[in-house]
Amino acid sequence: MIAEWIANERQLAVDPDDLTVAELYEMSRAAEFSPRSLNAGRQWMINLDWYRTNINRMTSRIRRVFHWATENELIAPSVYHGLQAVSGLKRGLSEARESKPVQSVAHDHVDMIREYVARQLWAIIRLQLLTAAHNGPTETVGHNLPDSLPETGRDSKKLSGIGQKP
Repeated sequence: MIAEWIANERQLAVDPDDLTVAELYEMSRAAEFSPRSLNAGRQWMINLDWYRTNINRMTSRIRRVFHWATENELIAPSVYHGLQAVSGLKRGLSEARESKPVQSVAHDHVDMIREYVARQLWAIIRLQLLTAAHNGPTETVGHNLPDSLPETGRDSKKLSGIGQKP
C-alpha cells in the first residue's frame, strides 16, 4: 500500500472504504509486525467471511508493502523474512469460504459477440476454441476442425496442429 501510495502521487489508488484491513493494524509498528500479526489479520478476514482467494491476495499485498519497506531500508530485513514464512491458505484446508468455480460460456453466446469485436480479437477467440485453450466442455472442442490436417514434411505420422502432442 505504501508503494502504491507513493507511485500514485501520495493519493490512494483505491476507495478508502476498501481498506478495512488497516483497522486491524492501525496501532502496529512496522518493525514489530510478525508472522503472528499476519496470521491474526488472516483470521480477521476469515471472520469477515472473505473468500480464500481474496484473503490470499490481501496477505500477499501486505507482504509486498513490507518488501518495499525492506528494499528502501525502512525496516529490518528480518521483518519481511518472517512474513515470507506465512504460506497462503490452501483450498479445502482452512475455514475460509471458497468462491464458486468459473463456468464456461456456451459457444452460442461466444458466437453472438462476433460482430462486436475486432477481427483480430475474433481470430484469437477462434484459436482458443479450436485448440481447447478454454474452460469448455470437451465434447464441443474442435467442432470446426477440418476433416484432415496437413502433414509435416519430415514425418508423415505427425500432425502440424497447434497444441498436439506426439
